[in-house]
Amino acid sequence: MATRNIVPRADGEGSIGTLLKKWGAVYADGIFSPGVKLYDIDASNVLQLKWNEDDAANRILNLLVNGADRSINLGGDLALTGANQVAAWTIGTTLSILDDAQIVGGAGFDSRLIPYEETLNDAIIWGLPVAAKRGLIFCDVADIGGDFTGLITATGFPEINLVDLDLDSRIRLGFTADDKPTILLQSGAYYSLIQESQAEGLAGADLRIGLDESNRTFIICDRGDIATDFGLTANADPTLYISKADGSTEAIYRYGYINLNSTVLQIDATSSAPAAIKAWNELRFTMIGDLANGNAYGFTSNANIELTDTNAEQAWMYLEPKVKQTATAAFDALHVDLFAGNTYGDGSTGNGNNFICLTDNGALKYRVDITGGIFPAGMKSGANQGAAGAVAGELWWDTDDNIIKMGV
Repeated sequence: MATRNIVPRADGEGSIGTLLKKWGAVYADGIFSPGVKLYDIDASNVLQLKWNEDDAANRILNLLVNGADRSINLGGDLALTGANQVAAWTIGTTLSILDDAQIVGGAGFDSRLIPYEETLNDAIIWGLPVAAKRGLIFCDVADIGGDFTGLITATGFPEINLVDLDLDSRIRLGFTADDKPTILLQSGAYYSLIQESQAEGLAGADLRIGLDESNRTFIICDRGDIATDFGLTANADPTLYISKADGSTEAIYRYGYINLNSTVLQIDATSSAPAAIKAWNELRFTMIGDLANGNAYGFTSNANIELTDTNAEQAWMYLEPKVKQTATAAFDALHVDLFAGNTYGDGSTGNGNNFICLTDNGALKYRVDITGGIFPAGMKSGANQGAAGAVAGELWWDTDDNIIKMGV
């Protein structure tokens, strides 16, 4: 007849052996228990395997260590393997991987965590499953087993992905191609790249920032302004914005365009060679707003900054046109063309309304007014003075004859 079962009078009662009187060995085809506890000799340290209390299909087997000496050593050729594994160690416990031990993924997912020793350094090599094309993913524990296919696409290279809580943004450390290590910053469908490139074929590599092509905008600002709405629009070409500390836009750079929202553009020459602004075509200075006071353009210097040569001629502004015209071309070294729609005051607060006005420390020396009248220093305007009123060598504009006369 079959061996009868040994059954306690109530669930959870009784035991086989005691702490001081133990059985030598147990041989059985299986032990059916929600948990197994392995005690040391005085029961001060316990290793426990226990299923979680959840009745869901994907139940988790917990490996718990309690006691003063809380370490788990995997030695020799021992490996932790399986197609579906979730392992959790409590803070304060230690998992030691010794010698050639490995943590190996299950069939179809060959991931290996291997200790690696060099002459000077020790390291842990984590072999990521390239075939799965997902790499190593860091996410919220609640998202383990989530669907990342809409966010993380196949690359064919090992990579590390840090994913946000709603699985629509990530940081990827990986490769876009062989020998092209890349940092990818992705938010939803938009992403930018930071990558070294040898595309130029030169020695070494250059650092490139690939902007998202739906916007093509790169902003440098205070870290406190990262979330600030600068009121910008999408750009057709890659564009750099530099913000002021108060969050307003200071400078804009893009292909064929520079906009400086600033009162100073300073070019520092580091040698005796002149600082140069060069253009292949016409170099034009254009005002883009009305000016209520002051001059439109000024060429001056800071206080006590002067021309100081001792043995050569100097000019405050030097023009050297190089001309090689032909046929019916015309040339002006300096051309002033007043706009037909201009309106002027009566000129009484200055020296009249002029094409040219030359003064010395405020004293008028020469002017050509907007009617074409010429007024050099010392020239007077009045009626024909005749021989009696003329002063030898003095010039004046005769308002009767409309000519310049000189006294003799």
